[in-house]
Order: sequence, then structure tokens, then C-alpha cells
Amino acid sequence: MDNEEKNNLVIVNMSQVDLPTFLEPYSNQNDWVKYGSDNLFPFKLQDLANRSALHNAIISSKVDNVCGNGFTYEKKTDRKTDKFMEMVNPYDTIDVFYNKIVYDFVLYGGYSINIIWSKDHKTIAEMYHIDFSKLRSGKQDDKGQVSEYFYCKDWMNYKKKENTPKPIPAYKKNSKQNSELLYVKEYRPGTEYYPLPSYVGALSYIEIDTEISNFHLSHLKNGMQPSVMMNFVNGIPTDEERRKVERSVTSKFSGSDNAGKFIITFSDGKDNQPTVEQLSTNDLDKQFIQLQDTVLQNILSGHKVVSPMLVGIRTPGQLGGTTELETAFSLYQNNVIKPIQTTTLNTINMLGAINGLQPLSIIPIKPIEFSFSERVLVNIMTQNEMRSMMNLEPLDTLVVPTSDRIPSAPVTPIKIN
Repeated sequence: MDNEEKNNLVIVNMSQVDLPTFLEPYSNQNDWVKYGSDNLFPFKLQDLANRSALHNAIISSKVDNVCGNGFTYEKKTDRKTDKFMEMVNPYDTIDVFYNKIVYDFVLYGGYSINIIWSKDHKTIAEMYHIDFSKLRSGKQDDKGQVSEYFYCKDWMNYKKKENTPKPIPAYKKNSKQNSELLYVKEYRPGTEYYPLPSYVGALSYIEIDTEISNFHLSHLKNGMQPSVMMNFVNGIPTDEERRKVERSVTSKFSGSDNAGKFIITFSDGKDNQPTVEQLSTNDLDKQFIQLQDTVLQNILSGHKVVSPMLVGIRTPGQLGGTTELETAFSLYQNNVIKPIQTTTLNTINMLGAINGLQPLSIIPIKPIEFSFSERVLVNIMTQNEMRSMMNLEPLDTLVVPTSDRIPSAPVTPIKIN
């Protein structure tokens, strides 16, 4: 056996990151179009939202801002509208219902509503939110229109009899169907059937964010082990035996789930085994800090968030002035929140108009306020105005300063009639 055979070295390449890919393939065997290359694209979006703390925080912030403080309408009272707001179906109020479709819109880029018509088909009897991830589009006709969608509780096992996809007719004016599906999606060039979320450009960075946290957790669980070399001293195996060893070790130790692993070597006895040295990367901690900063900025950019403080994320060393935060809040509301509100509210009001309901609007959340100093407040507000800010009862007697400065001497009280 020559020296080349005695000193075999195998470097195991870590598993590649499986980023979500988006395609819309279909075949003649199914009446529906796949949602992604494996038909599971929405579930990958769910997984990323559940695993990335930053991504999840931004999604939650968007939903909260879009939903605001609930609904209102111009007239003080309207019995039909009030009844609709109290219950759009036997289970959901308008606020609960709206929160669901907004969350789907933010996460997937689309939402769906199951419309149940009255017996005379003149009004809508009930409306239900349908989980967007459980729907697949039927194929387009010659006019580019989809006439039906398919619902399945478990698309991973759709071939099982109990999970057979069920068709639902698409919403159409003057239709005679008792149950229809209104399918709303954002327009995206290059796609025909399914939407892409607004943050699609940041998917790779969201994946990196999940893997960074997973790496640190795995590294801690593995006892902070550095990369090491594994040597087998029971002879040089055949190529097939070597591949089996590589596959076995790789399946158990590669990827961020098993940080701090490994190189494999084979030698013909201990005398021929290689020297084992610790393998470490210089300034790994600094590289991770730089990577995390890059990930943060790219995820925020993907969501069009101009300041991390708007979504409850504080960046160390950046306090942010009040004027800067006010500007950031205004940009966030106008460029991100209002477009989502416009799309979703138009849907709600379009369906409500069928039943003759008042147009609804959303009560916006309170914007970021400028905080004045105590000295300024004393000079521009009355005592009762200041007491009202502190939830205190007004006084019958007010003390009025004799000048625009804080008084340094007693002043004469004025009795309020």
C-alpha cells in the first residue's frame, strides 16, 4: 500500500441551506396548481416566521398597526352595521375576522374569504376567513380567469382519502352559488396564480437569522466544542465503505443543528494517523456581530421599516431623536401600513355594501408624541389641563401666573363661577 493510500483525507462539506423557492408548476393529473416547487411554499413562510424572532416581531407590528384601535363609521348608529361589526359569522366579530385576513396578507401577500349567500342570493349571510396556506388555485381558463379553488387541511398528505382537496367556486358577481371564495392577492410580475410576500427579497437573510440562533444554541448544547478532526485507524476502507461513513456522520452532525464539528480521516494504524489540531476561525465573535448587523438591516429593508424602534427593536447606541422618530413613524404609516389598510378595507366595504352597510374605517393608533419639559408645560397650560393629563379632578380655584414665566412669588387666586 503506497503513501497515497495510507493518508486518505476526507473533508465533509456541510449541508447546503434549502432556501424557499417559488414556482407554479401544474400537471394534467391534478386540477390545481402547485404553490411552490413542492407545493409547500406557504408552510416554509410559516416556519421562517416562527423561527426568526426579528421577522416575527415585524410581522406582529405590521398587523397591530394595520388593525389599529378597531372600526368606526360616520353615522352614530346604524343597526345593520352594528350587527355586522358584532358578528360576521357565529364565531367571529369584525375585529377578530379582520385581524386574521390582515395577518395572512402580511405573511403570504394574500388572503381569502368564504362567502355564504342568503337563500335569495341578494345578501351575504355569513363570511369566514379561510387559512390562505390551505388553498390551491385551479387552472386559468382561456380568459385568464380562475373559476375554482381547492381546500385541503393537510397538503402534505393530500392523497389520503380523508384529505382529498375540495373545490370551492370562485367569487363572481351575479353567481348563483351558495358558497364562494373571494381570493385576494398582491400583483407580482412573473406570477399568475399565487402572491409573493412583500418581504420576499429578504428571505435569505431571514433564513440566516434563524440559522444564527440555531447555531449558537447547538454550540452551547454541544459543550462549546471547536471544529475537530475524526480519525479512523482500522485501515483504509474502500470507496463505497468510505462514502457510507461520510453519509452516516454527515447525517448526524452537519448543519447548524450540530455546530462545532468535524473532519474525517482514515489511516492504516495509529502510527500513520495524522496530527489532530484544533480548528478555529479567527475573530469568529466579531464576524457574527457583523453578520447579525447585516441581517438586521436587510430584514428591516425587506419589510420597508425605516427604524427598528417602530417595531419594538432597540439598537444599542442609537437612541433616536423625537423628530427622527416622528418622521420614521409617518413614513412607516404612509408607505407600509396604509397600503395594507386600503386593500383590506376595500374588500370589507365592498362586501358590506352588498348588504347596504355603512363604509367602515379604522381608528388609527396614537402616533408618537413629542414630550415637552415641565417648565414649558407650566407656561402653556392651565392647572386643570395639567391635572387632566395626570387623571386628576379639576380644581374649583385656579392659580394664574402674573407673567409668562414660572412665578417666584405668591399670586392672587381667581374664583371660578
